Amino acid sequence: MPQIDGYSLALPVLAGELFSDGVSIKCLVGTAFNIGRGYYITAGHVIQQASEYDIVALGVAEGGIPWRASRVSAWEINEEFDIAVFCSEHEISNAFPWETAKVSNLTDIVICGYPHGLYIKEASIYRRDFKGYIITNRPYSILTGKPTVYELSIPCPRGSSGAFVLNDKSGKICGIVIGSDKSEIDLNYEVEGSSEVYEKVIHHKTETSTYGIAVASMELLNLEFKILNGSLQSFLKSNNLID
Repeated sequence: MPQIDGYSLALPVLAGELFSDGVSIKCLVGTAFNIGRGYYITAGHVIQQASEYDIVALGVAEGGIPWRASRVSAWEINEEFDIAVFCSEHEISNAFPWETAKVSNLTDIVICGYPHGLYIKEASIYRRDFKGYIITNRPYSILTGKPTVYELSIPCPRGSSGAFVLNDKSGKICGIVIGSDKSEIDLNYEVEGSSEVYEKVIHHKTETSTYGIAVASMELLNLEFKILNGSLQSFLKSNNLID
């Protein structure tokens, strides 16, 4: 497993309100990670939701300092793939390289993110790390771009969207979390009291599976972003993050 310095590799995306005496953080919307030179990547819906507030910011905690908000100055969203790229006043040097090909089922993966990570009363933020594996890959028709996604053996609740999915063997990013999905199957129906006198009671039994969803890294490389002056692949190459 590669060494993970989580708080400088996975950063919370925060949203809040501006006041004359400062900023009030209202929610933690998702997770982002570095792609080089002050630019970051996350799920598109994370930025969409955060932009409804006065301020969008990264939560930064490095060198033993308390959490602080570093303002996000500009962003660009690709809705077809639910991916956003943005820049921030805060710049870090740590970043993982990227996979350029599809990875196979049962590949062990690591996720670092901030599901339900903001505690307002305690004024604190907590990162949560998960290990799992890829259970399948398939086209994701919910998105108009129909990208290949990986289903993950672990659910990815609110706050983890935008987190990197790290191939535990290669130490490379193989996907970006965009949320959770579920499959539900009806097992059987049981009907009681079906008459004109008594109310009908139906016992409906189902079985549900919940799993994380991540867009495969290979699907994102050719996406063009004006904010990056070209494709994501070209930008990653310029920062030595892909071969």
